[in-house]
Amino acid sequence: MKILMLIICTVTILSCSKIFPDEELTLSKENIGEGILKLDGYYYYEHSNSQGPLFRKFALYRNGVIKYIGSSSEINEGIFYGSGEKGDWGLYKIYGTKILYEKWNADNTKYNVYTYEGQILNDSTYRMTSSYQLDKGNKTNVRSFDEVYHFYKFSPKPDSTNEFIK
Repeated sequence: MKILMLIICTVTILSCSKIFPDEELTLSKENIGEGILKLDGYYYYEHSNSQGPLFRKFALYRNGVIKYIGSSSEINEGIFYGSGEKGDWGLYKIYGTKILYEKWNADNTKYNVYTYEGQILNDSTYRMTSSYQLDKGNKTNVRSFDEVYHFYKFSPKPDSTNEFIK
């Protein structure tokens, strides 16, 4: 009886990905024009908590891919933090001075897509001001904030190849 219950539980857990499929990104992967934002490094937002300064970092790639590379205070020995999990990846677009990106965020059963919006201030700085989910064209879970990201030149930057965005 215990073996039967174990088999049923295992099958149920493994099939959850089919019961609750991950949401799909709506942006398409396409090249970003030269000179709009610097792309030979990463962008960071500095904030603090009771333990000191923290940095949220994103690498933007010319092909429209964005990768979350960590929230620690530094990059050690030329290695980006960030596990390479689905939630580390997304796509971005630039419309004039507006920057918009979509990224997966995990909940208990699947990855949901969140959209983030902001303004490009110059070729090495952008400000993110809101995030939301889209449900049948309507914005839900809207959140406002003010995060200014600054460019940091970094080489060698890992490429944007991943199993989640084709």
